[in-house]
Amino acid sequence: MKIIKVYVLFILLLTLHIEGNTNTHTLTWKDLGIGIHNAGEITDWTYYGVKTPQEASKWIEALKPLGNISYAGATRIWKQDGFTVEKAKAWVDIGVKTPEQVRRWLHQGIESANEAQAWIDIGIDTPNKVGTWKSSNIMSYAEVRQWQDIGIKDAYIVNEWSSLGANTFTEVKEWKSKGIKTPQALQDYKMGQLNKTEKEKEKKLIASFEKGNSHSSTTNTTYVQNSMNKSSVYPTTNKSNKQIAYQEYDNRSKENSGLWNVFLLVYFIIMIITMFKGAGKNRTIIVFRDYNDLGLTFLIPAGAYLMFFLFASFGGNPKFGMILAMIVALVLFGILIKNSYEDNEGSIVYTIMAIMTKMPLGILWLLSFFTMLNPSGKTAKKRRESRASAMMILAILTPLIGILVVNKEGSYFNPKEWIKGRRVGSIRTHL
Repeated sequence: MKIIKVYVLFILLLTLHIEGNTNTHTLTWKDLGIGIHNAGEITDWTYYGVKTPQEASKWIEALKPLGNISYAGATRIWKQDGFTVEKAKAWVDIGVKTPEQVRRWLHQGIESANEAQAWIDIGIDTPNKVGTWKSSNIMSYAEVRQWQDIGIKDAYIVNEWSSLGANTFTEVKEWKSKGIKTPQALQDYKMGQLNKTEKEKEKKLIASFEKGNSHSSTTNTTYVQNSMNKSSVYPTTNKSNKQIAYQEYDNRSKENSGLWNVFLLVYFIIMIITMFKGAGKNRTIIVFRDYNDLGLTFLIPAGAYLMFFLFASFGGNPKFGMILAMIVALVLFGILIKNSYEDNEGSIVYTIMAIMTKMPLGILWLLSFFTMLNPSGKTAKKRRESRASAMMILAILTPLIGILVVNKEGSYFNPKEWIKGRRVGSIRTHL
């Protein structure tokens, strides 16, 4: 009997020992199928920071939804972009396959995979679509859901409502409850209200004539009635006066437009002549003496704007800020005229031609530069177009200005020093 008890006890201890060994089994590279036929496979993992099979197993599990890929290569890409295995798995689980795609979401202000999933759940399944909605000042998926609840699925329709004064979904919902279902219907309604207001004004005008002084009331009434009979659309003197005013304004605009075109034509001819005479070894006009002179030209508009902006930022009256900006601009402009006069050996004509050329070039270059940094436009497409136009202008103006600089040096403003030691191709040779 004792022998049987000892035997049973031995069997139990042996079972516990086997289970213990099983539970403490350490995962190996071979368990993952790595390095069985090629030891270099293990090096592929360890070289990029995955030191253990356990960590490799987590990455393989995270990247499985990507299908038949090189898990080591994909892991390297995610790790190099700073992703942990947990964050990478979260993005891959919602269908984002690469760190580049993640950056597109982050660029739209989406900070996590969970937030991206919330946008995807309401049908906004790409970063570009998110950007389209955000360009309409709709910054969260919850707001998009509210617009969708009242039947608006596209951001451009939101912009149409907004252009008519309905800026929130609550306002649009209220219009829809009144039977105004589309932006076009709202526009038609507002036009009708405007026409109604115009007619009410016409009635008041007629009434004011009829209530005039006793010695002129008959004449006034007859004048209004005759005007009503002559008008084919709005039978009032007010409409006739409008037509006359519009005609006079149109005539003045045409006259002013003609004079302006002549002025521009003359100005541009002078600029072209100045550029030809200010470029090359045989130049006779000095447009930009050196980079310091070029920097002073840029400083005039930039300094004026900076003074105005700083004055207003600290709570100052914008009118006084404008006065200060004008003083700064005039002082700098006076220095620029003095330098140009000296550079052109006292020639007043050449000085005027140089100033007429350098100031527009400097202002246009600065405007294009700031537009490239902060393009205008309500939509992403408009902003891209604005930035592209600014970059094209800069690409044309920059070498043109460089040609007009006589001495390629400067102690205060020197683009050569800024790009010194940087790989900028052949740009440096043209500065």
